[in-house]
Amino acid sequence: CQPQRHDEQGHNVADQQNNNKQAPTNVSIIRLMQVMHIDEQIQSIVNGQQAAMDAINMQTQQQAQNINQQANDKPLNKRQRQLQEQIQSVLGQYAKIMSNGIGNATDAQTLTQAYISAAKTYYTQSEVDAQIKFYDTEMGQSILAKQPQITAAFLQQSLPQDTSETENQLSELLPQMKQIVKGIF
Repeated sequence: CQPQRHDEQGHNVADQQNNNKQAPTNVSIIRLMQVMHIDEQIQSIVNGQQAAMDAINMQTQQQAQNINQQANDKPLNKRQRQLQEQIQSVLGQYAKIMSNGIGNATDAQTLTQAYISAAKTYYTQSEVDAQIKFYDTEMGQSILAKQPQITAAFLQQSLPQDTSETENQLSELLPQMKQIVKGIF
């Protein structure tokens, strides 16, 4: 039987080596999620998705009302009524597809399981333990609190400052789109 080796802190070296290869437990990953506020981010994503679905549905309803209003301004012939029905059908399908795509994407439990699965794929138990140990300190929490500002500053500095060309191109398209809709009705 070989004697056990210990590091400077008295920890068993063989245990540490096994821990360096061992997949993290669900409990430790959930603790990491709490310490890093990932659970709060997941809830924000879920809330944002619901807001996006609501906005898509509202936008689709407004577009349908605009089409109906234009139709009410002038009597429609048979072809125009058919086009109106087709446009409303497409808008309805668009709203349904977008809502289903967003709605099927996530709920808090699905996102949590996805994070756990990803963490188990890439982290070892030792790495998760080290992150919990660091992020559960005052310094770790301070760093986490600054991440959104750093990300925002990075994106602001990395994105083009002058978007006037894009805005000009879009503003040129709007009258054309309005003309097409007017031509239909």
